[in-house]
Amino acid sequence: SRPEAMRWKHVKLAWVLGVAEESEELQAARELVEIDSLRDRRQQLGITQRDFAALVGVNPAAVRDAEHGRRHTQKRIRHWLLMGLRKLEAAA
Repeated sequence: SRPEAMRWKHVKLAWVLGVAEESEELQAARELVEIDSLRDRRQQLGITQRDFAALVGVNPAAVRDAEHGRRHTQKRIRHWLLMGLRKLEAAA
């Protein structure tokens, strides 16, 4: 159950086969793929790391670490970051 090891295997399989049953493992793999675009998407919205962290409710270091891949971001933090980003994008 290492989502980072499954990221492309399951996501690519879902792309080929269509919508797959949503499991925790598949959701975690999708979030790992999506977190790679966090910095670009945040910058497109014109929001700083500090402001984004405040809106999401995490430490700015968590945003920095997730964007730079310096250490493994906790699953729940990654989820919060992506949910916050999606909400900002929907509002924009």
